[in-house]
Amino acid sequence: MKIKVLIVDASVSVCHAMRAIINSQNDLQVVGFAQDPYQARTLIKSHKPDVLVLSIELPKMDGMSFLRKIMTLRPMPVIIFSKLLAVQPALVKKAKDIGAFACLEKPQTEAEIAKVAPLLIKYIHRSYFRFNHQEVAEHPLGIKSEPMITIAHKIIAIGASTGGTEALTTLLQMMPVDCPAIVIVQHMPFGFTKSFASRLQSQCQIEVCEANHNQLLKKGTAYIAPGDKHLIIQKRSGCFYTILSEEAPLNKHRPSIDLLFDSVAEHARHNSIGVILTGMGKDGANGLLAMKQAGAKTIIQDEQTSVIYGMPFAAKKLGAADYELALNRIAPTLIQLVKK
Repeated sequence: MKIKVLIVDASVSVCHAMRAIINSQNDLQVVGFAQDPYQARTLIKSHKPDVLVLSIELPKMDGMSFLRKIMTLRPMPVIIFSKLLAVQPALVKKAKDIGAFACLEKPQTEAEIAKVAPLLIKYIHRSYFRFNHQEVAEHPLGIKSEPMITIAHKIIAIGASTGGTEALTTLLQMMPVDCPAIVIVQHMPFGFTKSFASRLQSQCQIEVCEANHNQLLKKGTAYIAPGDKHLIIQKRSGCFYTILSEEAPLNKHRPSIDLLFDSVAEHARHNSIGVILTGMGKDGANGLLAMKQAGAKTIIQDEQTSVIYGMPFAAKKLGAADYELALNRIAPTLIQLVKK
């Protein structure tokens, strides 16, 4: 089976030059060209490419805007191939933050494209195999995928607000290194979640990080939603990934607990556990109910140990909670439920 590649570039001659390079590999095939993102969208639907090689300088919609749409609506391996990288190096970080696998500077002339061919081919192979997590120990490039033992097949989803930073610290400090992946929405302003994650990382056995876009979820790691973006999860090829979104706030919050829980209900179903900790309002209550209805076990923090009992109580009123527990009992119960 060949790896299907779609090229999105405004120059037809560049597309032809790249097609010759890519098709020279026995395991690669260019399935189409697009001169703008609207053509690309149609070809993605019809040809279902495995890898996208994307220019930034495009008519009708620039490549960065299209990349953001791809990673929100249909995540896939994308390699940015653009002359702009030479004059705007900050675009590399921006593209990778959005979800691009790699960025490669396009030569100034078409005749020089062959010079970057080995690197382009390597990026196509590597992005495909990492995205699909196939065993590639024997691959001629020597690329290794994530060992299956580290990949999360169960998920713990946690929502918290007022008083949640202390509650999360207590809970996560009790979680063992082999626990399922943990995805967290803590209502915090922009700029605070990264330092909060760093502090937790220094205090816990498990790994703790601020979530990035399109991350593979791993066991023993907690992913905290950035303070200005929604965090949801997707399941692809049997593995769970993070998706970050800048869509409008829900329940006046971005990130929203309900959005996270709804995505867990859809993609992880009975392979998940939902937890609502202390907090004001009702964000997460409907999402926790959706998780329970999808087969997940659900937990709320009790009134006695909550700083604010609003969010747990809202979930309780809906009948969304299987367990109502004191804070120091939540982690042991999570561990027991995972073992079952």
